[in-house]
Amino acid sequence: RFLTYQWSNDYRMSVVQAINNPGSIRANYWAGQVLKLYALVAESEYESNTYKSMGIDYFNKIHVLSDSEIIGEMAILDMLLRLQESPPHELINYISKKLTTANVDIGVINILKSYKKCVLKKDCLLQINDFHKIMAASLNNNRMTNVAKREILVMYADYFEKEGDYKNAIFLLKNAIHVYSTLDDIALLANYFEKSKRYDEMRKALELLKNVDKFGQYRKFIKTKIEKYGVL
Repeated sequence: RFLTYQWSNDYRMSVVQAINNPGSIRANYWAGQVLKLYALVAESEYESNTYKSMGIDYFNKIHVLSDSEIIGEMAILDMLLRLQESPPHELINYISKKLTTANVDIGVINILKSYKKCVLKKDCLLQINDFHKIMAASLNNNRMTNVAKREILVMYADYFEKEGDYKNAIFLLKNAIHVYSTLDDIALLANYFEKSKRYDEMRKALELLKNVDKFGQYRKFIKTKIEKYGVL
């Protein structure tokens, strides 16, 4: 009962915000997101379709407000996948084309992560080739920051790691480290090398981690690996 009440309040607040701020990308996006939740938990197909249609209307307003934004179309694809509906090829092609030049922010990255979770479940209605097409388009975007590109590369590497494809996982993670290096990614690279039995390269990654870890954040991690596989 509380959840229903809370969502009702969220719905009203989000839609009122969108009505009062028709030129706000954020307001239209969150109105669409709340309507997506309503569509997912609707008790009848009619209600679900109604909320879905309303959500799509709000998401579609975003690119009208700013042609550089793609989060609206990506949110529509995410909603269709969550509703177990096959997305139209036109939508996939549109996203793949526009994503190379569109604004890529944390919202877009989170939706890409949602696509990844979907295809890993195997019952996802996003075709695997379409997923790779969208990911390739995002990585060809020259407008995004290095921090955003690193986030996408690490996420994509995680997809391949979960599929047991360490060659591509390592390739993408190395690129992430090259673009914007973090201790977490170097440690993850060492783990990838270990899991793929590339122990010499694992030792080099650990040596790099040891040299750049100025505050000893990964001291225990490195020590455990050394005890297991020998000195660096």
